[in-house]
Amino acid sequence: MMILYLTNFLLEVKISNYNVLSLYYWLSFSIFYVRTYYYLLNDFVLSAYFLVNTKSISKNISRRYLNSKY
Repeated sequence: MMILYLTNFLLEVKISNYNVLSLYYWLSFSIFYVRTYYYLLNDFVLSAYFLVNTKSISKNISRRYLNSKY
């Protein structure tokens, strides 16, 4: 009986956890895309600006998302 209760507890996903998890996945794929694109660009100045600018945009989006939910 205890095993069934523990399994049910582990499988239960709250909606707030789902939102945070989806945000985490979105940010990780976004950062992966930016870093991949960063290494494909030939112009070093443009690529460095693009990397820093996108990183700050991602931080602002995540802050706004987390502040609006909680």
